[in-house]
Amino acid sequence: MKKLTFILAATAVIALASCSKEKDCTCVSTVDGTEMGTTKHTIEDGDCSDMNTESTLMGISSKVSCTED
Repeated sequence: MKKLTFILAATAVIALASCSKEKDCTCVSTVDGTEMGTTKHTIEDGDCSDMNTESTLMGISSKVSCTED
């Protein structure tokens, strides 16, 4: 019984370690509040929100907001 428990535990650890960590993200780009387009990205590490940006140049603001699908 102990051997069976050990084998099941080892199998579970291997299965969890080999899971894909890829995430599909949808990013929306806006310029001065007007939506300019939507793009899709696949990332391997981190969160989709890591790709969020916001900047202003010469009075024009642009923003990219990404969410996980």
